[in-house]
Amino acid sequence: LQYTAGGFTLPAGPFRLAVSLADDDMGYCLGGATTKTDATGTIPTPSNLFLGRASWAVNNYACCYIKRLTYYPKRLTDAQLQALTEV
Repeated sequence: LQYTAGGFTLPAGPFRLAVSLADDDMGYCLGGATTKTDATGTIPTPSNLFLGRASWAVNNYACCYIKRLTYYPKRLTDAQLQALTEV
């Protein structure tokens, strides 16, 4: 089963995804590929955090498990995102 969201398709098996957020400097990397970035946008103050579930749908669960979640309190570089997601 593959899932497409936000312009990329999640692979059918295990994968690594890294997301980095800062005002006007956002990026994500999937599986060591080139980091996709966006230089516009403001990070809202969160009231909820949904992991493995879409916030906009009641029953939109990912049907998977998260093996590891690591938080870095800063915006990582694009090269760091790539290194973290290499398989």
